Amino acid sequence: MNPASPPDESGTVPRAAFDRERAARRRSEQLLEERARELFVANESLRAHVDSLAQRAFELELLHDLTAYTHENVTRTQALQAFVYFVCTKSLWPTGHVYLVESDDDGEPRLRSSGLWHFLDPEPWAAFRKVTEGTVFRRGEGLPGRVLARAAAAWIPSARDDANFPRAALCPELALGSAFAVPIALFGEVVAVAEFFTSARSEPDAALLRTVETASMHLGTALERRARTKELELRVDELRRVNLTLRSTQAQLVESEKFASLGVMAAGIAHEINNPVAFVTSNAETLRSYLHQLRGAAPDLRRLLEVALASTDADVADAARAARAACEDHEIDYLLEDSGALLTESLIGLRRVRDVVTNLRRFARSDDGALAATDLNGTLESVIKITANELAAECDVRRDFAELPPVRCHPAQIQQALIQVLVNAFQAVADGGTVSVRTRVVDDHVEIAISDDGPGIDPDHLDKLFTPFFTTRPVGQGSGLGLSSAYGIVRRHGGEIRVMSEPGKGATFVVRLPVAEPSEETPLSSSAA
Repeated sequence: MNPASPPDESGTVPRAAFDRERAARRRSEQLLEERARELFVANESLRAHVDSLAQRAFELELLHDLTAYTHENVTRTQALQAFVYFVCTKSLWPTGHVYLVESDDDGEPRLRSSGLWHFLDPEPWAAFRKVTEGTVFRRGEGLPGRVLARAAAAWIPSARDDANFPRAALCPELALGSAFAVPIALFGEVVAVAEFFTSARSEPDAALLRTVETASMHLGTALERRARTKELELRVDELRRVNLTLRSTQAQLVESEKFASLGVMAAGIAHEINNPVAFVTSNAETLRSYLHQLRGAAPDLRRLLEVALASTDADVADAARAARAACEDHEIDYLLEDSGALLTESLIGLRRVRDVVTNLRRFARSDDGALAATDLNGTLESVIKITANELAAECDVRRDFAELPPVRCHPAQIQQALIQVLVNAFQAVADGGTVSVRTRVVDDHVEIAISDDGPGIDPDHLDKLFTPFFTTRPVGQGSGLGLSSAYGIVRRHGGEIRVMSEPGKGATFVVRLPVAEPSEETPLSSSAA
């Protein structure tokens, strides 16, 4: 600005100087106004930036807390409760609630309260909560129904003035302001709707909606990941069960082949032994009859010898004395007496061999897959004799057989199962003890109880006894398939095996088989061990 012009002689300021002064002042005001406008724009930009940073911080904090929580091992219900809690506490909206999607009788989706809430102050909302939990919404009905229909968020500036918000009329005493809701989707389908309320009225907040929708998508992703992980775990468990079943089946087939080979071998051995046992038994019987005749003739020979000794003929008397001396020297009387006992014992031994051969032939008899009426008492008797080599010298077998009805089953398979259980009992008393075998009819089942007074079974092993490959015996002395094979056979016959044991008090295995035929739902395979 130029220095003020001095007044002229008349004492007034010249017009030109006044115009210059006014133009300079106008330029100064324009510069000041432009600077103020620049400052206002900068201030508004800064304020918008600060708001954006605050919104971003709110979004990041919400997503961080929600993600950190859902990464823990939480259920879907816990995740939904956490979602409502975090949105309410971060956004300062005082009330939140979750609706769950379910299907009606026609297969149409509807929304029902989950009972999951968050309240800053629950008391004013008590009546509203009661109404909400008693209301079911379909597509398009109310705030949650609109979100379900569109699968998108919805905002109500004034819930009390909204024509499609029926709960407002049911709670007139509640200061109900704005409300918004967001969908929670799982694998592309809405599974829940979360709604939030405040007593204040506000216009739609696009940033808040965007943040909460983003959080709901993160929640859906977390739930999907959890569901896929759970499904994967179930599939892994199923594969493990299938693998175990395959291993068990393979082991049973191997065991079945072993028993088939054993059957062929037993049949051959039985055939080879049966022939010599038959003619040796026959010869022994004949020899015993000859010996019986000799012993019958002995008194007559003694009388003749006495007559000869009393003879007056010296030669006859000498011959008689020589004959008596020879009989005494050779102990003819003792030989005749003891030969009978020896033959009797030999015949008893041969009969036992014949019984073993008979049982081997019965064991080796092929199972043609057909059910047969079986005498389980007889089967048990045969099994006890077959497994006699498992008994310790001091072991005592006690039988308590009740009268049983015939049981329709696969005899060879049931015999195999009973062998496995009996061998287990015999091994428990290998150092001496008692094995008791008891049979009874209980309801419509035949019950076979095989007990031993051995050391008992460790409680930790009870639920593993019938697991394939489980054994407590040293390596090389047991495959762990015997009881598993017996369990499978009995189960396929519609029966059951259970075990009772206390350490130091022995063990009891109870086999229950139905008297009636096994159902068609439990098919039997003669090749399965």
